Amino acid sequence: MIRALTEKYGDIVVVADTNRINNNGFTIIVNVIRAVFKGDLIVLAVCNFAVKLLALPVYLLAKLQKKKIVYVLIGGWLGKYVSTHKITKWALKKYDVIFAETKVTGKALLEQGFANIQYLDNCKYLKKQKKVPDNNPKEVHFCTLSRVVPEKGIEDAIEAICEADSRIKEVSYYLDIYGEIEEAYKDEIIKIIQTHSNNISYKGVVKPEQCPEIISKYDALLFPTRVKTEGMPGTVIDAMFAGTPVIAVDWNACREVISDGVNGLIYSWDNRELTELLCKPNLKQALRNMQENCFSVADRFTPEIAMKPLFDLYDEKAIKVIHIKDL
Repeated sequence: MIRALTEKYGDIVVVADTNRINNNGFTIIVNVIRAVFKGDLIVLAVCNFAVKLLALPVYLLAKLQKKKIVYVLIGGWLGKYVSTHKITKWALKKYDVIFAETKVTGKALLEQGFANIQYLDNCKYLKKQKKVPDNNPKEVHFCTLSRVVPEKGIEDAIEAICEADSRIKEVSYYLDIYGEIEEAYKDEIIKIIQTHSNNISYKGVVKPEQCPEIISKYDALLFPTRVKTEGMPGTVIDAMFAGTPVIAVDWNACREVISDGVNGLIYSWDNRELTELLCKPNLKQALRNMQENCFSVADRFTPEIAMKPLFDLYDEKAIKVIHIKDL
């Protein structure tokens, strides 16, 4: 977001970093106050800890100076959060705009009386990848790319892959797992992977800009999350730029990016349904037929298109932008 704003508007974009790893509390407060006084439009894009501290004071500072203020929500957590944080809720209702990432998130806020909801897609600076032809119908290759933690459903993916491989004798199924393993989970998941080493491999951590290139080598990305409020996951967007369909559990915003049978396949929260999907005849060919549809969806997540609602807000008049964000 900061890159998109800076490329379009140049050095009128002022960024205040609220990351507690990089800054102490005093530095954060000073930088935020200084930035609010410099800017004409305030963009708050912070996590739940920071929004609790900043939503009200930043709003008051902005309005005392008669400046516009917006909140850019990343993920799907805010609806539940404001139901128990009344002061934050009151302040955010007064903002000029809250940009939600998904319609599901927006609906949760509308049902709590918010009247300032608009929508802003996630975006990425990525290039569409050229798919490498794979004409071997006897092998189907899948990947997961996320933090390797229990709530991402990695074990569900492993179970489904191994079950499908045992049931369909004429096809071999393989799963490569990418991502940083949570320390407390490392011994457990490595043991599981080693137990199923004929089909399952751990491939390590991938740099963000390399994700589409890696995903493009696979027949499908598996997204078996156990979290129903995922928002708009970056790895799913990566898959669209990779031309790789996504086989995903039906999380609450799933159908806002994946159309079943068009750029992916959707299954319910019963993991047996994932196994049945993997066992479908001619699955590999069906996935190959979706590749061009994925590339079409990717256009939606380019900065020029995704950031347009925010650009339109800026372009109402010549203004200096101040962006407050956890970097």
